Amino acid sequence: MDTSWAIGLHAPKGMGIKGTTLFVTDIDRIHAIDTASGKIMKSHDVEGARFLNDIAVDEEGGVYVTDMETNRLHLLKNDVLSVWLELKDFKRPNGLYIEGKVLFVGTGQGVLKIDTALKSVVMEVPHAGGIDGLRRYGRGAFIVSDWKGKTELIARGRNAVLLVDTTAGNINAADLEYIPEKRLLIIPTFFDNRVVAYTLGK
Repeated sequence: MDTSWAIGLHAPKGMGIKGTTLFVTDIDRIHAIDTASGKIMKSHDVEGARFLNDIAVDEEGGVYVTDMETNRLHLLKNDVLSVWLELKDFKRPNGLYIEGKVLFVGTGQGVLKIDTALKSVVMEVPHAGGIDGLRRYGRGAFIVSDWKGKTELIARGRNAVLLVDTTAGNINAADLEYIPEKRLLIIPTFFDNRVVAYTLGK
């Protein structure tokens, strides 16, 4: 393990890959890192940013980024940065997941569904509390994590199903990953300094 593969970062959060480039949020900047060397090829300062968090990369290489404190979604495309959307009715956007032209955004009120062509916003799944990690689970459902330590399966019109709860041990649940073909749920624990994997039952 190379613990100094990429250096010069301050508080990296979200990550997304396009080709051989790894995009990483870092408080108020977005870094483009070469995956072969770990070298920062370019850094983009995001004007007015206060807490950049998650990243989602679309099929055309557009990089969507949440800012939890300003309730904005930024877009980096062809090396041009813009405030793509301001979420006036929803607070603390964090986790992102993209499918084609549809961007899902985890907020303090639930999972939003945004048409990236029209910028239309609808509430896909209401859910109280913050959403850090966000991944699709089958049709119409999502696996979500919150910072305090809960990871749940949520869907519209259904009660949330608790998958993992580490709140009693003060173990965080940060941004997660889910590998459907292996039914493998991967959760970084942040201050607990571990990445934990769970196999979900059928």
